[in-house]
Amino acid sequence: MRKFGLFAAFVLLLTLPASADDLLKRGSRGEAVAELQAQLRAWNLPVDPDGVFGPRTETAIRAFQRENFLPVDGVVGPRTRAVLAFNLRVGGPSFGPLGGSANIGIGHKALQQQLQANNTIAIGTVAAQYAVALADSTIAGVKAARFMREGTGATAYGFRALEHSAKAGNNTAIGDSALWHSQGTGNTVGGYVAAEGMSRGDENVIFGRAAARYRDNGDHLILIGNRAGAITSNADRTNLIDANPEDDVGGAIAGDRLVGIGHQALEEFLGSDVLAAGHRAGRSLIGEAGAPLRSVFLGPDAGHTERQKPDAANSTAVGADSWTDANNQISLGNEDVLQVRTWGVFTFSRAYPASGEGVPPGSLFKGDDGKLRFKADDGSVVSFSGE
Repeated sequence: MRKFGLFAAFVLLLTLPASADDLLKRGSRGEAVAELQAQLRAWNLPVDPDGVFGPRTETAIRAFQRENFLPVDGVVGPRTRAVLAFNLRVGGPSFGPLGGSANIGIGHKALQQQLQANNTIAIGTVAAQYAVALADSTIAGVKAARFMREGTGATAYGFRALEHSAKAGNNTAIGDSALWHSQGTGNTVGGYVAAEGMSRGDENVIFGRAAARYRDNGDHLILIGNRAGAITSNADRTNLIDANPEDDVGGAIAGDRLVGIGHQALEEFLGSDVLAAGHRAGRSLIGEAGAPLRSVFLGPDAGHTERQKPDAANSTAVGADSWTDANNQISLGNEDVLQVRTWGVFTFSRAYPASGEGVPPGSLFKGDDGKLRFKADDGSVVSFSGE
């Protein structure tokens, strides 16, 4: 058992004289003894919470006194009681199979039952509670990192941040319920319920209220903005509240390699390989779970109109309220745009039959004879060479 010292603020308490009425010793019984035993158990000392000061309780008191440089007499007076109540522990837990080194716990039950933890700082009520093998970590907030197991290099701030995040490592979670029930690694998450219920997502950057919430198995995501990349449809959330730490409580299976920046950007999108930047950009997209679209949407409400093809692949829409209604399409601007200006030239790399077969109405195209043509809405084709 490793020894550790007390802080100077408690030196005066250690010099208080003992009164016979204040003493608890072998043979004492009652509520005061039960409270004493609860304190000893909080320090992970093996005692029975039976309200009887018996041999096991006396042995635990002697061990506690010895480790804290108190007179070892097995009697609980003001000095021993003051140290038992002292909740700031430096140097890590001293008793039981806790292990670890250089830990600092500040607050109610901070570091409680923290197993095999190294170089950890836990601040707040039940911070790091039951965190097994948590190393190189900073935990702050009510229930922060509660039940997290085998996580290393984690930083959690906020109520329920990283709670139930079994096997999660090298994560930074900031916000109420951020990364709650998640099991991924290498994630940086900030925001109220951000990435909540997102199981096994790795190497993601997620910021914003409810960003990526209930998105399952997402890797290599950059989602920034309130509800950016969030999933609400098809999400099984019935057992989130009281879930076992090792339960799979993720939501809808969604895709990877997304960049969504803006309020509700890519919200409800299940596919992969899309860049959407702008307020509600890409919000009308759905896609099949994990299917790569390889599409780009830039601008406020780009890809968020009734005309937007929900699974448009290899498409690009640029401009406010722009959309793509087919695969393999590039759309510039919206119906209010009156002019498109370029300082360069347009190059037609692909040739179509001179008849206009396969060309959408209202389009310019290069015929297979090398001449520039226009296909009207009625299907007729006009050549710019006068044919």
